[in-house]
Amino acid sequence: MSIQLPTKRKLNLEPGQPEIGQTLNIVARPQIQSKWCWASCIEMATDYKGNIIGQCLVANAAFNRLDCCVPNPKNPNNPVNPACNLTTTPSRMVLLCINYGYPRTRWIAGSLGIGQLITQIGGAHPVFAIIEWTTGGAHVVLVDGWGIDDSGTNWVGLNDPASGALIVRLTSLLAGFGYGSWTQSIVDM
Repeated sequence: MSIQLPTKRKLNLEPGQPEIGQTLNIVARPQIQSKWCWASCIEMATDYKGNIIGQCLVANAAFNRLDCCVPNPKNPNNPVNPACNLTTTPSRMVLLCINYGYPRTRWIAGSLGIGQLITQIGGAHPVFAIIEWTTGGAHVVLVDGWGIDDSGTNWVGLNDPASGALIVRLTSLLAGFGYGSWTQSIVDM
């Protein structure tokens, strides 16, 4: 069996996997630098909300620079300044979203349950899930859909800046895909 979600995902479903109960159909965008998952998530969310802001502009704003994307003679196929390939904090992500015109954006400690995800997605608010790896470091993915199958298993649709559009069990996301845990969230964008 397969399902076609408009303009976004075509998946071969395993038995029991649901059709997404609701999806925002946010276009997946890969991170253009190894540490820019956060910038990719902001780009995807602002694009969905109608305010197209690329990762380079997001990084310039985050780091108070003007040169995050300039010609790079060492690598002409990648115009990103390596000095800007940095992580950022959830509080800075929230401030960026507020500055881009989304004043209700807020950070919360912890993950969201299916009820909270239904509320966020139902309100047209993508969710940034911040995963902390057990080996150190973190990763940000954008949750833009939810579903519940016939057995009661909760599923989420997400855009992973490193892997693309996915549908996974909520328990897998909560467990950081087996490599950590979802510890922080950015909501109400």
